[in-house]
Amino acid sequence: MAELHSGKRLMKEPKSAAGKRRVAIPAVIATDLAPHLAVFAEPGPDRRFFIGGKKATPRRNHFGKLWRKACDQGPALS
Repeated sequence: MAELHSGKRLMKEPKSAAGKRRVAIPAVIATDLAPHLAVFAEPGPDRRFFIGGKKATPRRNHFGKLWRKACDQGPALS
């Protein structure tokens, strides 16, 4: 997701092939990640992992606040 200076956001591909990669997730983490995906992420293989209360991608200036809140709450879904 690219956020332009105008505030408009565009869903686009990474700038280079290096920006698109597979990430291995250890089984111990996958177990904890599953509830997050079921509640807070979009469905589908190309889903966004972080969406706000209105089911939209959080803006740059708001993401840090959401991240800190999630970290402070800890593994509440387990």
